[in-house]
Amino acid sequence: MLVDASGGLDRWLRAWATATSPVALRRLAEAFGTWEYDLLRDDLPWRTWSLTDDEEEVLRAELTGWLLQHAPTRLRMIGADPDLLDRIRLLGLPCPARWDDPHWPDHAYRPGRPQSAQPGGPGGQVGGGRRRGAGRSRSA
Repeated sequence: MLVDASGGLDRWLRAWATATSPVALRRLAEAFGTWEYDLLRDDLPWRTWSLTDDEEEVLRAELTGWLLQHAPTRLRMIGADPDLLDRIRLLGLPCPARWDDPHWPDHAYRPGRPQSAQPGGPGGQVGGGRRRGAGRSRSA
């Protein structure tokens, strides 16, 4: 909602870049844990109300780039789970290489898998995320 209301993500990422306390680092790990399902499917991990698919893609790429650049070092500082760090690394790979990577999490995020085989059971939703275009119309 903050991103929709403010019209961008850059302000929030700049603020997050200065937040390096142990609490902030734990919140980063929690946030990525919530967002990873959508980000690994190349979706923005929150619902937007007024953005086009192209605008959402710009935000997703900006968030992903920030995570790839900043998150690994920060999460190592708090001894984050190596599997979490591997899932962040996977964001930097194109989808086919991502899916074939030996650290791909049980191949459960691959688009086109039966919904019951995806994390979160029917619908494959984890952590309140959504798949692109779920439940709303889009303007071209």
